[in-house]
Amino acid sequence: MWQVRVSKITVEYSIDRVSSPLSFWVHKALDSDVSWSDSTKYLPSLAPLVLGKGYPTFGLEYRGHFLYFCSKEEIVHCIDVLSHKVLPSPKRLTEIAGHSGYKHLHWLTKWPGDIKAWKDRQLIIKSLNKLLVKAT
Repeated sequence: MWQVRVSKITVEYSIDRVSSPLSFWVHKALDSDVSWSDSTKYLPSLAPLVLGKGYPTFGLEYRGHFLYFCSKEEIVHCIDVLSHKVLPSPKRLTEIAGHSGYKHLHWLTKWPGDIKAWKDRQLIIKSLNKLLVKAT
C-alpha cells in the first residue's frame, strides 16, 4: 500500500533567537519601554535556550510551504485558529490580542491562500499535533 507523505516535521536550533510570524501575536512583551523584538520578558515565555544546541525552531513543510514556530504556545495557537471550519477574521484576532488596527499585519493574512482550504487545514492540524509532541 502506498502512503502519501503530506508533511515533513523538523526541529532545528540556532545560536540566535528567531521569531515566527506568530510570535508577536502569541507572546506579549512585558518590557513596555522597548519594541517587541528588543523585549527581554514575554508572557507566555519564548522557548528557552537548549544548552549545547541553541534556540529551537519547530517546522512543518506542507505542499511546498515551510511553516515555522518558535514555541509550543505558538503551535497551540495555530491549531486553535485553524480548527475553526470558518476561519476567524484577522480583525477579530487582532482585537482579541489587544492590537486593534493591525489586522493587515496578522499572521493569518500572510497564511498561503492555496493551503487555507478546510481539507488542507485538517491535514496541517494533524501534523501540528505531531509537531507539538516534539516541542514538549
